[in-house]
Amino acid sequence: FFDPCVGLRLCHLMGPSVSRFPGELPSVDEMLLQSTRSIPAPYATLRDMRTEFAEDANLGSLNRLPSALLHLLLCYCTLPDIGNTMAVCKCFLEHVVDDLLWRTLCEERLRIRDPRLLGLQSYCSAYRVVQTYSLLKGVWQIENDYPYGDLLCIRWQGGRLVGDALHTTAGCARLLTICFEEADAGIISVNSHIVMHAHEDPEDSEEGDSSTGDTQLPLSPGHWELRVESLNVTDTQHEVLKLSWDPAACSSTETPVRGPEDLLLQQAMQTCKTLNDGTCTLTLRRLTTFSNEQHRQTVFDMLLPIGVNKEQLPLPGLYYGNYGHIYGDRGHEAINLQYLHLPADLNWAPSPTLTGQLESALQQAAQGLRPAPPSPTPINSSFNSFSFNSTTSNSPTSCWLVAMKATGDEHVPMREVSFRVCIDAGPRPLDSESFASLCWKGYGQLAFPGFVRSSWTEGDFKMLQDGQFTFTWSVNQQSTVHYRPVPMEQLESDM
Repeated sequence: FFDPCVGLRLCHLMGPSVSRFPGELPSVDEMLLQSTRSIPAPYATLRDMRTEFAEDANLGSLNRLPSALLHLLLCYCTLPDIGNTMAVCKCFLEHVVDDLLWRTLCEERLRIRDPRLLGLQSYCSAYRVVQTYSLLKGVWQIENDYPYGDLLCIRWQGGRLVGDALHTTAGCARLLTICFEEADAGIISVNSHIVMHAHEDPEDSEEGDSSTGDTQLPLSPGHWELRVESLNVTDTQHEVLKLSWDPAACSSTETPVRGPEDLLLQQAMQTCKTLNDGTCTLTLRRLTTFSNEQHRQTVFDMLLPIGVNKEQLPLPGLYYGNYGHIYGDRGHEAINLQYLHLPADLNWAPSPTLTGQLESALQQAAQGLRPAPPSPTPINSSFNSFSFNSTTSNSPTSCWLVAMKATGDEHVPMREVSFRVCIDAGPRPLDSESFASLCWKGYGQLAFPGFVRSSWTEGDFKMLQDGQFTFTWSVNQQSTVHYRPVPMEQLESDM
């Protein structure tokens, strides 16, 4: 009477909502107590007919299903009367409570072979955790250190969500680990557990100690919150992640700051002292980039103009740059390299309009490829109508290779454009003494400290024979930045 395969498809379609079974969503009874105007048509039918089945043994099945799931079932089941619908609900519940169904989903959809790797006991809980918290996967810009910025990559590794601070020198440093706690009835505790990591100076370790110098700073449940917020829809389409904790809950917060990853904690604590609110907060904004090799290759193939040799250009994604001695300790940066189709007459002067157009083009380029659900569509956005592939626009477009600063400096801050290259123009001739394989004319952005009096100047984008690339500002041939790709193993997840 009820096909288990249909149950699998419905469970995966509903995702975390079904895995919160039983009763975390409004029940049918709660739905029917609402005003008549707000009751969907299927529920109005239930309200009018349920009195006829008051003694039906299957009636309880309706009350045990989350209302969103029941609504979906009613749409799928074109049955002649409510009695058959209740029988379907009962059969569905029998499948939902069977952990074998969730095991199939975990193994086939999420590649989870054992929920104990997540610290959980049931496949239902494992499915819910991964589906819910995978929203956090990706690369985030830490805004506490503006205009420089730092990058945090959150990914699944060994059954845990971990956050690695991406550095442009020695690679990654573990900043936090997100664990999960299972309460009664397979419900995940609202207050999960998080461990932030500080890194001790190796010189302080005892001789012969083989430890990594990693000191965990546990933050007690109830003293921190991890949530994804949406900013004002007129400002941005990006999600914002705020990691907050009470320093009084951790006696280890006085650990001396040793490395660049500890600097993030110090900045959050300094903000806490400035605001005098007793809470340390790291504010992160999602960076629209690619943490999967297949995704970046797909976008590359889709956006590059026909006739352009794809082997001549770098893939989109994150790259590390090195300015050499110019900025001292701040001589390293990370850029988000993207291929965007933009209006040929686009005004590149820094402005909210330009930022909006670039972000809209970037969102459209990556649409459907991010592991997390897409952001809600903004309403009344000043740049919401912009579309680089809009069929209603008569403005010609050009394909630009745009390097947006994932981390910045005192001259050009994070999230601004570092340089841009029009791919449609094709490569230019090379000097006989050049070590490059190809060269394009481009434009680099310069500014006085504080992003004052910014301007664009001509430059050269060169692909080197070893696969790396450089950009040189023509006004000062010494200003050459060498870029290398961020290793994908620092970004990719186990799940």
